[in-house]
Amino acid sequence: MTDGASHYWRLGESAGGSVIADAAAINDATAGSGFVRGEPGAIAGDPDTAFRSSNSTQSRGVASTAMQAVYDYTIETWFKAPANSSGGHLVGFGTAGSPGSNSGTNNRDRAIYMDNTGRIQFVLNVGQIRAVRSPDAYRDDQWHHAAATVSSEGMKLYVDGVLVGSRTDTTTGRNLWGYW
Repeated sequence: MTDGASHYWRLGESAGGSVIADAAAINDATAGSGFVRGEPGAIAGDPDTAFRSSNSTQSRGVASTAMQAVYDYTIETWFKAPANSSGGHLVGFGTAGSPGSNSGTNNRDRAIYMDNTGRIQFVLNVGQIRAVRSPDAYRDDQWHHAAATVSSEGMKLYVDGVLVGSRTDTTTGRNLWGYW
């Protein structure tokens, strides 16, 4: 919050309802039915719990209000994946406005996801796909923190505070109206 977060979905609600509170703004999200709540969280001593994905199309949380995509930003997320897990999106921006909808390749951008080998990728879709990918896999059943930035310096991907990939030829994402 002290870094000036525009949105902050902790995913710490332990039970009930479909609301994921936005602690930084008024853009609460709607949780799909594929989340399991009340899982142990990433930060020791934090009273909040975590969400676990059932890895279905209903394992999405979608902001309640659409917005114009910003150009300089940082996206952060905590994730934990067992050794036998497949890949999937961790966080992203797209045109789909409900947890069960899919934005489609041409209507999504600004995504952090885990590929099927367990490596983390940060992807922009600026008419063509631009990506940076971690050299290491993270399917180790441990909590990890991923942060992706875009600025005049290009794209950068950090995992656990370490820069794991970057490129300087892409300094903005797609001009898109959508939902986190």
